[in-house]
Amino acid sequence: MDEVLRIQNLSKNYGRVHAVNNLSLQVPEGSVYGILGPNGSGKTTTLGMILDVINPTSGSFTWFGKSASKENRKILGAILETPNFYPYLSAEKNLEIVATIKHIGYSHIERVLKITDLWERRKDHFSTFSLGMKQRLALASALLNEPLVLILDEPTNGLDPQGIAEVRNLILKIAASGTTIIIASHLLDEVQKVCTHVAVLKSGNIIFQGRVDEILGSAKYVEVGASDLGQLGEVLLGSQLASNVQKEGDRLVATLYDGVSVEDVSKHLFSKGISITHIAERKISLEKQFLDLLADTK
Repeated sequence: MDEVLRIQNLSKNYGRVHAVNNLSLQVPEGSVYGILGPNGSGKTTTLGMILDVINPTSGSFTWFGKSASKENRKILGAILETPNFYPYLSAEKNLEIVATIKHIGYSHIERVLKITDLWERRKDHFSTFSLGMKQRLALASALLNEPLVLILDEPTNGLDPQGIAEVRNLILKIAASGTTIIIASHLLDEVQKVCTHVAVLKSGNIIFQGRVDEILGSAKYVEVGASDLGQLGEVLLGSQLASNVQKEGDRLVATLYDGVSVEDVSKHLFSKGISITHIAERKISLEKQFLDLLADTK
């Protein structure tokens, strides 16, 4: 795939604080790229720099191979803060104001309201909208200029489960149209559900980047139950088949070494006289991998 964004050795310092430290990454065209990390990891600062809202201390970035400029900012759409519209104006009137500011024709308003499923509520005041609807109107605003890249900072933050599902489905719908999307988030489950690629940040440093299916496929876990968990744990740790054994309820969960299968573990335990009550490969989550990555960098 072609490259939409390239960041090279980008840093931002606030005095002695390194908010972003020597960050380099590439965003492929057509991807949904998640920038994942806990609060204070540098996600929002990174988005601010690539949008020219924050001046970097050092480093550079390019959009479609070109340095940042007023022209290539026109192909970007972004939501960096909580949606802020006039509460006693309708969704349609609020978007007319945004369109005027952006020098965009009103003819685009119907299109974006239909994309965000707000067309039937276009005459209703913004103050009557749920939080999820307000976020969808913000997305409609960001889509007015038909951006090639959509940049979202914590797009589901503060939403209830229904609002999260609505925004998630909308992101997938926009991505399916070919728009490249960059999302900063600390919500691991949401990144796993919508993103094709992910970069993990900690204290301004990148500790992993790659495809989501790669990070999920980079380790396997086995879940084992037995009448004597203490003996089971000793055998697992001494087997050279698995490591990092942890107790979860009445079972143990261990990380399998490369090339080791659940069948290998089962055969080894049987040969050691361990009577197991349960054994299965554990489906891993992005949360587990994320926490493991953060732990490895302590």
